[in-house]
Order: sequence, then C-alpha cells, then structure tokens
Amino acid sequence: MNSEQFLEKVGAHDDLRFAGTCRDEFDRAHLVVKHGPTKATYQIEPDAIIGIDWKTLESILCGKRDAKILTQMTRVVGYYSKVENWNKSKLGELKGRHGGDYRIGEDA
Repeated sequence: MNSEQFLEKVGAHDDLRFAGTCRDEFDRAHLVVKHGPTKATYQIEPDAIIGIDWKTLESILCGKRDAKILTQMTRVVGYYSKVENWNKSKLGELKGRHGGDYRIGEDA
C-alpha cells in the first residue's frame, strides 16, 4: 500500500481522520492519523506502510492490534543490536548521532 491508497482508506473510514503531517526529531516526515473513539494519535512514516495490507493497518489504528510491526536495530558500537531494550542514556546517544552535523565546512 502506498501513501495515497492509505489516505483514501483513512478518509473513507468512519473512525479514522487524517490530521496532517509532522516531522520527528530526525526531521523525517510523518502522516498524522487520529482514531476518534479512543482519541489515539498516530505518527506514521510513509515508508512504513509500504507492503502492509489495509486490514493490518486498520486493526493497529483502531486499537485491535499492537502497533509494533518492526524491530528497530542499529549499529552503534560495531555490531547490530535491538534498541527496544536500551536505557534512556543510550537512546539519547543514538538520537545525538542522528542529529550531528558531519558536513565538512568551507574553510576546511
């Protein structure tokens, strides 16, 4: 499913509403979808819905299924590890690495 198909399905759904877009702490664009009955708000990366069928997405957005589909992994210390069990400090380090300015300046 692509973003356009997803937004069509959300627009036709009685309990879901597209609320616009936002950016996360890494400056990635997200679609914002709200579920009326539960007042839940979801921020969804457009690439995250590719290859996932509407039935699965609808069950997540309506609170019938856990939202966890993928496990985020990263290679920070020389090997890949799951970040779901990391402590607050280690997650902050990961966020700092994503937000770093690693460009070479003009005066270099």
